[in-house]
Amino acid sequence: MVIELHKGTSLIGNLIKWQTRGVYSHASIMIDSDLSFESKEFQGVGFSSRENKNIDYYSIDLSLSQQLKAVEFIELVNGAKYDYKMVFRFMTRLNESNNTKNKYFCSELVFCLLKFCGINLFNNTEGWQVSPHLLSRSIKLEKLNEKYIKENPYSWNNIAYGKLLNISKRIK
Repeated sequence: MVIELHKGTSLIGNLIKWQTRGVYSHASIMIDSDLSFESKEFQGVGFSSRENKNIDYYSIDLSLSQQLKAVEFIELVNGAKYDYKMVFRFMTRLNESNNTKNKYFCSELVFCLLKFCGINLFNNTEGWQVSPHLLSRSIKLEKLNEKYIKENPYSWNNIAYGKLLNISKRIK
């Protein structure tokens, strides 16, 4: 699986980078050369067209059963609302609120997907505590170069990839 970490330059992106003391302002999951799965403000959780600028790519190996768990998670959370309250937590250091359950901001979504697959990127950490920059610090993720991504745009097993495409087509 390939995780995309974005270096946004918008006002909000710059605020996120400043507050988290990192270079990344957004996280998404690469489905293929044209499609990502992510949580975006004003849109919530879902599939979107991939952007190809100001992104660093990180990979994590998933077995077929873990990929199928990832597909199951994507199907469960697709259409969920964006977690505005917990983004506010980055500014105020509030703890998680009960009414933010089943809502996700970008890096929380990536972290929770991997945890659902049985991969814990950080001990004693919850999804709402993870920023895009913190994802990049996990020893379980390997940074890839852009050339590798252009030459290998499909990181999913054919079975999992087919299921992902079916889910994305049902939504459109």
